[in-house]
Amino acid sequence: MFRPPRVFADVPSLRAPLPLSLIARVPLSALPVSLSFPVDDGTGSYTIVGAVSGGTVIAQAVAGPVRGRVADRGPAARLRAEVSGANAGAQG
Repeated sequence: MFRPPRVFADVPSLRAPLPLSLIARVPLSALPVSLSFPVDDGTGSYTIVGAVSGGTVIAQAVAGPVRGRVADRGPAARLRAEVSGANAGAQG
């Protein structure tokens, strides 16, 4: 049913992007933890920390398929430009 990750590492076209994609996912799992410190400092409530972390995880779960579809739409260079522009616009 499940294949070991080594099977994917043996595919020549995946040798370069596979380790990079695994490293790129670290911030996604670290975000709820890193948000907990300022939320706790600001509110003093672990209940609110849990709600914010849970909301973050739910938002990531909803956005995951959307990110996948966007990534499959076109070339990576165009996607990087679009995401960089959206990020710059969101930061003001």
